Amino acid sequence: MAHLPFLLFGAVMIGVALRLRAQNRRTTVTETTAEAQQQTQEPAAVDAAAVQRIDPFGLEVGFALVPLLNDAGAGKPTLLARLTAVRQQYSRRMGFVVPNIHVRDAEGVRPQEYRFTVRGAVVGRGEVAANAMLAIETAEVGEKLAKGRRVRDPIYGHDAVWISPDRVQEAEALGYTVADPAGVVATHLGFVLERYGWELIGRAEADEL
Repeated sequence: MAHLPFLLFGAVMIGVALRLRAQNRRTTVTETTAEAQQQTQEPAAVDAAAVQRIDPFGLEVGFALVPLLNDAGAGKPTLLARLTAVRQQYSRRMGFVVPNIHVRDAEGVRPQEYRFTVRGAVVGRGEVAANAMLAIETAEVGEKLAKGRRVRDPIYGHDAVWISPDRVQEAEALGYTVADPAGVVATHLGFVLERYGWELIGRAEADEL
């Protein structure tokens, strides 16, 4: 019986060691779980360069429309000149300067397609024929044009027909409103500004109001 106290003491020490070992395991598991949660909750790194590449206001055009930018034909204002005029007119009316429109030919855009973007999001799109005229039906149209590629005008969705330039007088005599392709895109810009111009107001523009 002399060894009984030592046996009891040994049993107590073994129990204490097992308890400490279990606590250490729980602590390790808790720390590992907390670290994993922290890694999961950490936001992904933001590519500042990619953010800076997003244009506040842009126009993407297909390769077939590139010639319209600097040559509208027959002494007419170029597409770039018309876009500038529409933007300046809107700026004067609203009291803040609309950012310059970054125009570029972009991949993924159909040859005759154009797309307006605001901070990278497409807010308006359409297609125009670079070498034709768009005859848009009005309430005054009785007899319709017999020939031409029938479409919807890209702004208001009215029935329209793409015709050759030598048929403009015929279309106007029938009551159609006729627009050249650069004029269609410029008119669409005015429509886009009316709907989304407020999204172009930054801190600097707001301070000027």
